Amino acid sequence: VQERPLLQLESVPTVAGGGPVGHTPLWHFMYHRVALGQIVSSTFRVPLTQKHSQKRVLRMYQRVHALAHNETKSERHRVHFRAGPKHVMLLCIGQDFELYTTFDPLTDKASAVTICNRLSSWLSQHEATLFMSPYPM
Repeated sequence: VQERPLLQLESVPTVAGGGPVGHTPLWHFMYHRVALGQIVSSTFRVPLTQKHSQKRVLRMYQRVHALAHNETKSERHRVHFRAGPKHVMLLCIGQDFELYTTFDPLTDKASAVTICNRLSSWLSQHEATLFMSPYPM
C-alpha cells in the first residue's frame, strides 16, 4: 500500500484557497473523485482541532451529501451552501467529483464558490500525486 503525505492547507497555493490560518477563510475540505472511488482531504486545523468540532463537520458533510443525492436528477443542484454560526459549508458537485468545504462563518457564498472553483481546479491538476492509480504498475 502506497503511503501519501498529509495534505496541509498551508501547502495548497493561496490562489486555490490554501495558506496559513488567518490568511484564508477555508478551514477544511474533502475531495471525492467519484470515478476512482477515492477521497482526499486536508488535515483538520485551528479551529477544528477538537474531536467534537471534527465530528460536527463530518456529520454536516454527511447531511449535505444525503440531501444532494436524494434529489431527483432533474432537481439536482450542483452547489449546496449552508451558513451557520460556527462555520459555512459548501458542496460543489462536478461531472466526476464532489468537493466538500468548510469555511470561516463570515464567508459569503460568492467567496466560497470562488475558492471552491479554484481549489477543484488545483486538485484536478494534481490528481496524479494525490490519488493512487487505478491501474497496477
